[in-house]
Amino acid sequence: MDLSSQVKKIVSAEDNSLSFHYWLEGFDIINNNASLDSGLVDQYIDYVVQNSKPFTKLLDGSFYVNNYDAITEQKVRIIHLPVDDDSHLLFSLITTDFAEKLFYIDCDKHCRVLSPYRFPGVKLRRSMDFSKNPEIMKSISKGTFFYDPTISINMMNPDMIIESYTIMKNFIEYAKKT
Repeated sequence: MDLSSQVKKIVSAEDNSLSFHYWLEGFDIINNNASLDSGLVDQYIDYVVQNSKPFTKLLDGSFYVNNYDAITEQKVRIIHLPVDDDSHLLFSLITTDFAEKLFYIDCDKHCRVLSPYRFPGVKLRRSMDFSKNPEIMKSISKGTFFYDPTISINMMNPDMIIESYTIMKNFIEYAKKT
């Protein structure tokens, strides 16, 4: 995948819906229907997290509510993959009999511009560390802390997009089942 051409499509799109569509399309192209080895997934994430600034792993409330059964039955797991010290990718993997795959979602109204309408559910989020604030941590553990650190497509610059795609590409290449 030529990252620069995908980034050009995103930044030159006429509106946010089209930009968002191209943003998710890039992850679909990178993924290329890859089957991932669970052990290699864990190794890669551990390595990247070790070399990153700590942050609090906040859930995506709507995704969690809509997929609660699959998450609690451990058919879907939520991944927080650091991009840099200030941001991380939030996405999910679905467990099949022999591998894990990126969890695809139906696009909502914000990216139903062009077909296809199903893409990996990937969000770029600000990485924030709330561990030193006991009140916030208590609220998080109770499920009463509501804060969405998602970075909208119109707030991303080309470097952020390239870094996001690069970390996902490295993750997929490392964890791909052979």
